[in-house]
Amino acid sequence: MKISEDLISVIIPTYNRITYVIEAVESCMAQSHTNIEVLIIDDGSTDGTEETLNRLLKGKWKNKPIKYFRQNNAGASAARNQGLQLSKGQYIQFLDSDDMLFPRKIEIQLEALSKVNADGCSCQGIMGRSINEKVISLGENFHSVLNLMHKICSRKQHIMCTNAPLWRKSALEKTSGWNPELAYGDDLDFHIRVLLGVKKMEFVPNILFFVREHNYDRLSHATKSINQVESGIKTHQLITKNLKKNGLWDIDFQDNILKGCRALYPIYLKFASKKKLAEFERWLLITANKSDLIFVFFSLIVLRRLLGCNVLLYLYEKVRDR
Repeated sequence: MKISEDLISVIIPTYNRITYVIEAVESCMAQSHTNIEVLIIDDGSTDGTEETLNRLLKGKWKNKPIKYFRQNNAGASAARNQGLQLSKGQYIQFLDSDDMLFPRKIEIQLEALSKVNADGCSCQGIMGRSINEKVISLGENFHSVLNLMHKICSRKQHIMCTNAPLWRKSALEKTSGWNPELAYGDDLDFHIRVLLGVKKMEFVPNILFFVREHNYDRLSHATKSINQVESGIKTHQLITKNLKKNGLWDIDFQDNILKGCRALYPIYLKFASKKKLAEFERWLLITANKSDLIFVFFSLIVLRRLLGCNVLLYLYEKVRDR
């Protein structure tokens, strides 16, 4: 089959994003690669998404390769899994419903990964309130799958956003899909599990997608939720387990995982029960074995037990504000 004949499945999970999801779909219909199917998975929206999209499917979008499916609210990961099950394409493109693909995204990446027989191809993008306002660059080059894993496990953000890769479906079928139990860090967990099973990844320096920035999507807001914090911790624990299982656990992974956990620890002090906090602390000490951070975690845990969570949080805030 020629590249021009390959079917691409674009999976768009959405929840109460009727303001933006139409633009997301239209950006798919504007692709220079025309053999495409768009699967909209509505995660139980209550803002009129179902009625509006069904009208479009009977009108402006009639006879276009756009399909709409609705599920009970279960989260974006469950919606993406539903899209994967329904997809018929040889390649998969995930797209968040408030973001957009630039017209040649699929064409450029499909050609790039086909040339080198890669399992996926990432790219650059931009993020901002709108395309016309000041934007932030997204995406970074890498020289191997292992190097990419190291980079996305670092505390540096936006190495490979959900919208960035074009995947061979066969590469995704080796995993169990997205983890619906993770409310935060689901993309990091998914990408690591996929990358553990692929042989080659390609990167193109082209800016090929737009991510819409929202104040409430920032980490500083997300981590105020106990569900988000616990998901972040679980993500780090799952990644650690998978890296060790595959014999890839090294000093760099250990350092990046522990630094991520160190950022979550003071926030977890506010919410966690004594039992859950003690379990997390035990895991931290085991994971930090032979690391330079072992003394940091040991000291924090001793101070927490001697002084209590509130005093430790007070001291942490004082140090942070300096």
